Amino acid sequence: MSWSDYLTLYQEVRRYRPQQVLELGSGVSTVVLAHALIDNAADGSPLGRITSMEEDLGWHRKAMACFPPELAHLVDYLHSPKVDGYYKIFRGVQYASIPERPYDYVFSDGPERHSLVNGDKLFDLDLIQIVRRSDRPIRAMVDNHYLTFYVLQKVFGPELARYSPTRRLMLVGPVTRHDLRHLRKENFVPDLRLFGRTELKLRMARD
Repeated sequence: MSWSDYLTLYQEVRRYRPQQVLELGSGVSTVVLAHALIDNAADGSPLGRITSMEEDLGWHRKAMACFPPELAHLVDYLHSPKVDGYYKIFRGVQYASIPERPYDYVFSDGPERHSLVNGDKLFDLDLIQIVRRSDRPIRAMVDNHYLTFYVLQKVFGPELARYSPTRRLMLVGPVTRHDLRHLRKENFVPDLRLFGRTELKLRMARD
């Protein structure tokens, strides 16, 4: 992440004052999130908590070892492998075991997402899986992963999944399970052209 991304993440948490933050990919961002929650509490908000997921065991241990001990009470560091998963026709990867908690903010970062089956480059499915079982409004920030950006805009729509090309990140929400859009029967509609190749456009909408 860039320093400007860390600032955006800090400002988002300060603005929306979440109580249960889910971080998908541990790192310096965990420290940023913890400081934002401390500053929120200093302003009178209840003290929030972070669930920080990591699939790489070596990085997981390093992140825990480098984390400031005075902030350790704010974070649950959890190691979990990634597995392939699906939402509708979209194939992605997700953590095998994320605790079921009333998350109201999700930060999705981490390395490139690849299938554990054949190595295909996939999108991060975790945010959709969290939202699809939540009636609580959730906001999210997704950092620099274009395939994930594409799927999230198809699933939530561009009004709720807002992409910033200058910052290469996406801000999502507030969304609940009722904001998940569904594939229409005319899933793929050919864009017929007299010249050039035919393109297939994916259409999704709320029922």
